[in-house]
Amino acid sequence: EEPGLGEGGHSASTEAATALVSDHRAELPAAAGEEPEGRSAKRLRELGAQLGAADAVNEALRAELQELRERLAGCGAELPQSRFTQSSSGPAMRLETGEPAVQAKRPLQVPPAVLGIRSPLCRWCHRVEAQTDRVFAESGEIYCKDCWTKWDRSGWWRPSVRVSSIPPPVRSPGGAPQFGPEDAFFLSGFLCAHDDLALFHALKDELPEGRDFSDWHGGRHLGIQFQGEGARHTSDAAPPMLRATVAKLEAAFGIEASASRLNLYRSTEDYKPLHFDRGRDENGVPQVTVGASFGATRELLLCHVKSGVTATFPQRNGDVFAFTPELNTVFTHGVPKIGFGSPSLEEGSGPRLSLILWGAKVGHRANERRAEVLPNAGALGAAAGGAPCVAGEAGLAADGTAVKGASGGEPSRPEGAAD
Repeated sequence: EEPGLGEGGHSASTEAATALVSDHRAELPAAAGEEPEGRSAKRLRELGAQLGAADAVNEALRAELQELRERLAGCGAELPQSRFTQSSSGPAMRLETGEPAVQAKRPLQVPPAVLGIRSPLCRWCHRVEAQTDRVFAESGEIYCKDCWTKWDRSGWWRPSVRVSSIPPPVRSPGGAPQFGPEDAFFLSGFLCAHDDLALFHALKDELPEGRDFSDWHGGRHLGIQFQGEGARHTSDAAPPMLRATVAKLEAAFGIEASASRLNLYRSTEDYKPLHFDRGRDENGVPQVTVGASFGATRELLLCHVKSGVTATFPQRNGDVFAFTPELNTVFTHGVPKIGFGSPSLEEGSGPRLSLILWGAKVGHRANERRAEVLPNAGALGAAAGGAPCVAGEAGLAADGTAVKGASGGEPSRPEGAAD
């Protein structure tokens, strides 16, 4: 929210500037026995300090003026040409009109070079110098201690990221799953129980005909990319387990994949560099990222680009993650090397497979029908308390016999990558 305007349309910045000018008009009292030269020097120093403070207020007013002009211009309003130029700002005006001797002694107040922030004053009250060790990185704004405290205690905080541990809800019969631009999902055991490696082996060993893993990201791991019609694996020739897994993920998030990939991490040495996903397809349509993890446990790392803050999410066998194209523009993601107390130190031995989908939001009714084509092969993973397995829904071999689940497998985690 933006600070409100006071009576008569004057902002807090304008009021502060008026008060400052009034203060400047006060006469300094003459100290007893003080020489005229001493009083003049003292007055000169005072005026220099006051002028520096006025410069800060002037810069704040200019920043507010520019912001208001940009907002009005964005609404299509016709604006009069500003009378203020860069050369008429406080410091520049002094250089044009002041005396050289005074200029040399008077330090200029330089706004903090923090994320392009121009004014050192609090963005809300415009009265007090802001803290520079705390920044709203997305908006590029700084605030004073009192205004931060008010916000901290307000109870009204819009989430930058909302992380959910359950799939997005379907709020009407036959409708699509609902989620917003700030939503991310990390679903534990969504596709199979953590200790059931049947789906991992099926996806790894039953590849689409004529396709095999090759170097990806400079050999940091292996991958197989699928584009266009082949991204959804809907043909009869597609491996049954892969077809059913893609259908379940599409139905859960209400997307239709336009690209997909199988990534193979051969050992603990493989990793995925930080990167953005595609975000939009070749036609500019926003793409949701959905990923599933199988095999050994690895972490998914999200990095806030502007601040460098990182967060990791352990991804185990059968886990699923998803995030929106909006979050994809704010965070990079990757699969880090194992260290720093990662659960992968204990759980990460062995290969890991990830299945990544990129697709636009669509109705999910058709996806549900495809997911139901393959009958439930039993409660694979149910004994371990896991969600219904894809291995359960699609747990049939080519000859129609049920796939048996392995026991004692290592958990794994999805990879939030694509490229």
